[in-house]
Amino acid sequence: MVDVGCRVVSDAVDSRRPWLPQVAVDPELIIRGCNRAFSQAIGWPTSDLLGCPVAHVVGDRPREVVADGGPQLLASLERVLDGGKAHHMTIQRHDLPASGRHGELIRKYWMPINRPILDHGRVCGVLHEVRDVTYLDRSVITLLERLRDLRQSEGDLGVDGTPVVVAVTELVDHAVRLGAEADHLRRALTSRATIDQARGVVMAVQGCDPQQAFGVLRKLSNDHNVRLADLAAAIVRNVDVVGESMGATDASAGACPRATRP
Repeated sequence: MVDVGCRVVSDAVDSRRPWLPQVAVDPELIIRGCNRAFSQAIGWPTSDLLGCPVAHVVGDRPREVVADGGPQLLASLERVLDGGKAHHMTIQRHDLPASGRHGELIRKYWMPINRPILDHGRVCGVLHEVRDVTYLDRSVITLLERLRDLRQSEGDLGVDGTPVVVAVTELVDHAVRLGAEADHLRRALTSRATIDQARGVVMAVQGCDPQQAFGVLRKLSNDHNVRLADLAAAIVRNVDVVGESMGATDASAGACPRATRP
C-alpha cells in the first residue's frame, strides 16, 4: 500500500519552477522527492538522493564537502515541521567537488528557504529550496554572513522573514529567471541556425526549394522520432550520410520532388 503522506511529500516539488533546486523531506528528514536542478546543483544522482537522510547531504562534511550550514539547516527543517511556517535562512556556505578534478572543491554560497508541506492542514514534510548566490559581489556575501552570525549569536536560526533576506531572495529569483530565459533564447537561436543549415544541405542534395526541404526534415524527424533540432545538428555534423537519408525519403510518399531542368 502506498504511503499517502509520503506521496504528498514527493509530489510537493514544484514542476512550474524547474530552474529552482528543490528537495522534499518527510518528518524523519528523509528525502522523498527532488528535481533535476537540485541533483545537478550538488552533483548527486537523483537515485542516490531519494531515500537518503538529508543529513548525509548537508552535514558538516558530506562526502568530504565543506559545509558550514548543516546544523543550522537541520534545525530549520525541524522548526518548520514544529511550527508549520516557512523559514528564510541567511546565507550558507556549502562547497562542492570540482567536476573532473579529484580532490578539488569549489566554494559555493546558498540562500535556503524551507516551506511546510501540508496534507489537509497537517504538516507532513518540508520543501527545501536553495538559491545559488555565489555570483554575488563579495561585499554582499560578507554582509549576509555577518547578518547570519549576528542572528545566530542572539539564539536565532538564520533569519525568519527579515526584509533583507527576503529582498535578496527575490532578486536572486529574478536573476535566475532572466538567466534561464536568456539560455532558452540562446538555444532557440542556435537551433534555428542549425535547422537553416540542414535545410540548405537538403536543398543542395535534392534540388528543392526551402519549404520542400523543411518538409523533408520534418518527415525524417517524425519517422525516426528524433527532435528536429537534433536531426539538423546531426546532418550538419555529418553531411556524408545525408545522401542515404535523402534516398530513403525519396522512396517514401511525401518526399520533395527533384527539380527538373528544361
